[in-house]
Amino acid sequence: MPIAKDYEKPIVPNPPSKEPSELGKEVRINTPAYKSAVVESKYIPLGSLITHITGALWGAGVTWYSQILGKSEEPNPFDPNLPPIYQQYRKIKGLQLKVTSPLEYTQQEDSNDPELQGVSITLGGFIPNEGDVFLADVGSGREGIFVLNKVPQKKNILAEEVYEVSYTFVAFSDVNSKYISLLDTRTIKTEVYTAPSNNRPSYTLIEESDVLLKRDFIELRKEAIYGFHDSFYDPARNTYLSPEGYYDGNLVNFIKSIVSIRELPSMTVLDTYRLGNYFPARKDLIYKVFLTGEGSYLRNVVQKAVLLDLGALATNVPGNIASYNDIHYAVVPDAPQHDPGNGLVTQYTTSIWTVDKSLTESHNPTFTRPLIKPIEVDDFYILSKQFYTGQKDGMSELEMILYLGLNKQTIDVSKVKNIYIAYRDLSTTNRFFYGPIIIMLFNYAIASF
Repeated sequence: MPIAKDYEKPIVPNPPSKEPSELGKEVRINTPAYKSAVVESKYIPLGSLITHITGALWGAGVTWYSQILGKSEEPNPFDPNLPPIYQQYRKIKGLQLKVTSPLEYTQQEDSNDPELQGVSITLGGFIPNEGDVFLADVGSGREGIFVLNKVPQKKNILAEEVYEVSYTFVAFSDVNSKYISLLDTRTIKTEVYTAPSNNRPSYTLIEESDVLLKRDFIELRKEAIYGFHDSFYDPARNTYLSPEGYYDGNLVNFIKSIVSIRELPSMTVLDTYRLGNYFPARKDLIYKVFLTGEGSYLRNVVQKAVLLDLGALATNVPGNIASYNDIHYAVVPDAPQHDPGNGLVTQYTTSIWTVDKSLTESHNPTFTRPLIKPIEVDDFYILSKQFYTGQKDGMSELEMILYLGLNKQTIDVSKVKNIYIAYRDLSTTNRFFYGPIIIMLFNYAIASF
């Protein structure tokens, strides 16, 4: 069955009777005999059903006011005379409906005035209640107010639960702003209706504040990616180098793994270099843990790194050799070569950076956890000894988020933005080594939503 085009919203004609002006009349439901069904609002995980439901989408979505009900409460129509505490709503933005019966006038037996009514199917993610209210575009630039006039009927489509909702047009919102204002004063939660994704197969309600924060993180992640590229891309060698000219192949491969070519097209041609006759027994640094997402690997990776003097190595290995491209030092795991008996002498410096004892003392917290530790705090590769050994009390906020994420625990993303601000104030060397990890931090934060 082909996917229906967006619902062509009818221009609602003026009702035969004069449009009501009193608030109580505007919101009345002409069939007040509600059934005594108890409805509890809750999240229901549903699959993506949009292509399996007859009807057409109602534009870009509607704004829904869903009654918040306790287990012993029944749904009721909106009552402007009730104190707000006795009738509370959650506001759902962008909720998707598939229109199965377009708006048309229906004559009720007990009324002389025809009513404008319609029927739609919800796409999942919540349970609608009789008496719920929603706002929707009705054409000609006007927004209508609709009220559910029947108990929603549960439907099973492909073993999934959706609801058929019947509703009545009660007023135009532009001439009934008081009604909308009263609804908003009773709204205690605002959520955004979010479509299925690779990580979330169902329609989901997400707190609006979380949606805005997620969007903020997405933009900051872009800034981090382009900031790193602009600062450390060496066009002559077509790769990333530290301010000192060090090549870190593990770092380059990692950033190629977490940044797509759609985000940064140059990733397709970014060079990675061979290091001549260098054959380490162990190659894995912390990046293997991040790429696998397995915190248990942390104790198995090499926790320190050193500088390899490329000038001391033979270069008879075919391929793209770093030393041929005027790269003199490479950052490598602090591990022996696989075959030290081949006569080669591997020259190392003692460390990539000089450890600052004062930093060691000031960034091993007792009461206040630092946002991010300078790499010079110790001789472990980028992250501190406390991170590698699982000493949570001594970790920075950045390390805590990474550690909890790797161990499949709930993470608090409230400090991510401040961590990024602190990162931007670090030295250029720190920003080089931390840059890909900051991008990974944003990956964690975005995925948490």
